[in-house]
Amino acid sequence: MRVGEEWDFILLLLRTLDREGPMNQTRLAELTGSNKNKIARYVEALASRGLIEKTIDPGPPRQAIVSLSERGRCVISCLEEEV
Repeated sequence: MRVGEEWDFILLLLRTLDREGPMNQTRLAELTGSNKNKIARYVEALASRGLIEKTIDPGPPRQAIVSLSERGRCVISCLEEEV
């Protein structure tokens, strides 16, 4: 994967979370046309950089719910201002 493609995918993830709100990783994979393994890698990387937040939904089945953080919203906002 090239750097530009990777950045495009990161933006797709952030914009999807911004538009659709919090969701589990399976739904995020469906909405972005990706697979769960790729989503899991990106979720961990983006969470470690503070762009998304990951919480555990205590209901059955227990699953991670991801959402856009304030920092992630700022990135989306800044990009929209540039365009």
